[in-house]
Amino acid sequence: MAKTVIGKLSAILSLSNKGFNAGLTNSSKRLRRFGSALKVAGAVVGAVGGLIAGGALALGMFVRAQVKALDTQVKFAKRLGIVVGRLQGLHVAANLAGVNINQLNIGMQRMGRRVAEAAKGMGEAQGALKELGLDAQELAKLSIDRQFLAIADAMKKVKGRGEQVRLTFKLFDSEGVAVVNLLDQGSKRLEEIMAFSEKVGATISEDTAKAVARTADALTMAQVAWQGLKNVVTVAFMPVVEKLTLDFAKWMSNTDQVKASIKVIAADVLDIFNRAGNVFEKIEKVVNWLDETAKNVAWIGKGSLWGSHRDDMAALELHSAKMIQTRQAVKEGGIQAVQPGQFLSPLVTGETALADMANSLGGAQVSH
Repeated sequence: MAKTVIGKLSAILSLSNKGFNAGLTNSSKRLRRFGSALKVAGAVVGAVGGLIAGGALALGMFVRAQVKALDTQVKFAKRLGIVVGRLQGLHVAANLAGVNINQLNIGMQRMGRRVAEAAKGMGEAQGALKELGLDAQELAKLSIDRQFLAIADAMKKVKGRGEQVRLTFKLFDSEGVAVVNLLDQGSKRLEEIMAFSEKVGATISEDTAKAVARTADALTMAQVAWQGLKNVVTVAFMPVVEKLTLDFAKWMSNTDQVKASIKVIAADVLDIFNRAGNVFEKIEKVVNWLDETAKNVAWIGKGSLWGSHRDDMAALELHSAKMIQTRQAVKEGGIQAVQPGQFLSPLVTGETALADMANSLGGAQVSH
C-alpha cells in the first residue's frame, strides 16, 4: 500500500517537474538571447559613440579653422574701414575673374591711400584720377569698396588695354595689372555678385563679424592659457629634472662597477659577432665541399654506369686531389667530413677498379 502511494506521488511530481524544467529551459534560452542582444547593442553603442566623438573632434577643428579665416577677413575689413560682407563679395568676384585675393587686398589698400593723398593734392594718383574723370575729393568721401566700383566704371571708358594698365598701375601700384581683370566687370556686375554672395551665405553680417571676433579672441586666450599651463608645469619640474640629471652624471662618473659592466657587455657582443663570423666561414666551407663532392660523385657515377671511367683516369685523379683538399679544408674548419666512399658505394656494381678509386679518394673500403 505504501509503495503504491509513493509511486503515485513520484509520478505526480515527475509530471509537475516536466513543466517546470521546460519553463526553466525556455527561460535560460531567453536569457542567453537577451545577453547576445546586449552584446550586439553594446558594440553598436560603442561604434556610434566613436563616430560621434570623431565627428565632434572633426567639427571642432573645422569650426576653429573657419573662425580663424573669418577673423582674418573681419580684421582686414576693419583696417580698410569697410563692411566685411562687401569685402567678402569682392573676394568672390575676384575668384570668378581669376584674381588672387591677396593681390586684391593689397591693391585696395594702396588705392585707398593714394586716393586720400590725391584729395590733398599729393601723390601720383592725381593725374590718373583726372584722366578717369573722377574728383579726388569726392571720391575720398566714399568707402574703399565704393571707390573701387567708381574706378571700375571709369576704367571701362578708357580705350586700349595699355592705357588701362598704365592708369591702374598709378592707382594700385604693381597689383594693378592683376586687378584690371576685376575692374572689367564694372560696378553693376560686381554689385550683382556681392548680392548673390550675401544670399547664399558666402558673406557675413556685422553682428556675425562681432561674434567671430569674440570667438577668435576666446580661442586665442585658450591658447595663451595652455601655454601658461605648460610654463607652470615646466617651472615646477625643473628642480626635479635638474637633480635627477646631476645625480645620474655623478653616479656615472664615480661608479667603476658600471664602467666594468659596460665593458663586459661590449666584449660579449663582440664575441657574439666573432662567433657568428666563424660559423659563417665553416658553413661556406661545408657548402663548397658539398659542391665539389657532388661534382665528383656525378662524374664517377657516369663513368661506372656507362663504362667510360677507364679512359678518364687522369681526370679522376685530378678530382680525387680536389676532394682531398676540400676534406682537409673542412677538417681545419672544425667540421667532420663525410667519407667519399659513402657516396661511391651505391654506384659501384662489383667493378674492382672503381672500388680502388673510391678508396683512394677517402680511404673508405668498398667491398666488391
